[in-house]
Amino acid sequence: MREEYESRGIGAGQLFKEAIEFGKDKIPGLLKKSKRRQQQTTEDSGGLFAAATPVPARPRAFDEPTETLTYRMSKADQQILDELVSKWGAISRGHLIGCALDHYFTHRPDKSKE
Repeated sequence: MREEYESRGIGAGQLFKEAIEFGKDKIPGLLKKSKRRQQQTTEDSGGLFAAATPVPARPRAFDEPTETLTYRMSKADQQILDELVSKWGAISRGHLIGCALDHYFTHRPDKSKE
C-alpha cells in the first residue's frame, strides 16, 4: 500500500478517500459481513469475549504485514469519514478504511494498462 501512494506522490489519506469512493456501493455490505464474522468468533468462544486465538475479522486481499500508519485528512474529510462509519455500520474508522482498501486493491482496474 505504501508503495502505491508514494509512487503516485499522494498521501495515505488521499488513497483512503479514493478507495472509499471506488467501493462506495460495495463497502456497506462488506462491513456487515465482516462484523458478522467478528460476532460469530465471540459467540463460538461460548462467552462474552472472543477466543484467545480469534479468527481474523475480515479476509485480507493482500498478504502484507500490518503496520501503524499515520495519515493526514482535513477536519471536513474526517467528519465525512465518521458519518460513513455511522451510516454504514463500521466498527471504527480503521474497520471502514481496511474494508475499503481490501476492496480497492482486489477490484480496481489494472493501473498498468492506463
